[in-house]
Amino acid sequence: VNRTTGTLTINPLAVTVDITGNHAEYIYNGNEYVVTGYTISSSDSLYTEDYITFTGTAEARGTNAAITPETWYMMGLTEDMFSNNNDNFDVKFNIKEDGYLEILKAELFVKIDDKVKNYGEADPEWTVTITGMQGSDTAAQLLAELEAGGMSMTREAGEDVGTYKISFVTLPNEITNYLVNRTTGTLTINPLAVTV
Repeated sequence: VNRTTGTLTINPLAVTVDITGNHAEYIYNGNEYVVTGYTISSSDSLYTEDYITFTGTAEARGTNAAITPETWYMMGLTEDMFSNNNDNFDVKFNIKEDGYLEILKAELFVKIDDKVKNYGEADPEWTVTITGMQGSDTAAQLLAELEAGGMSMTREAGEDVGTYKISFVTLPNEITNYLVNRTTGTLTINPLAVTV
């Protein structure tokens, strides 16, 4: 009897690993936000994240509002940032979704200031009070942006003693980092004091 040994060949297990970057949604507050990390989904439970070497930066940072996919702050994950460190597996990496940071616009409140004049006087200058500023943003800075967007005001017609609504003729619905809410004001015309 002649005998010859045989060979058992164990081939690597083919595995597909889907990478999904984390994402987060915040409201603008003037400060920097950050989102980090990712999750994996393996086509076989034998393959775990411990077998992955990652050489990129799974991080997205941003400050200003970014409300559409074209403006989101992206991590920029790519397949070549991931490698397999276990020879028992033949791994294909797939970026299912890149990680991103979305920052929504904050609400800004613009109220027309109430005004008072005496009968027969010219109307005072219309002014507004701005609230809801975030971070280091100032009312003066945002007022300039509103004015650049065409902000203007008018009032109900009439010159007799009484109250008249002051309203916006035009006001931007949104500006950089803010959605704009508006509130009307009131002009009060007082009787003219006369000594006879």
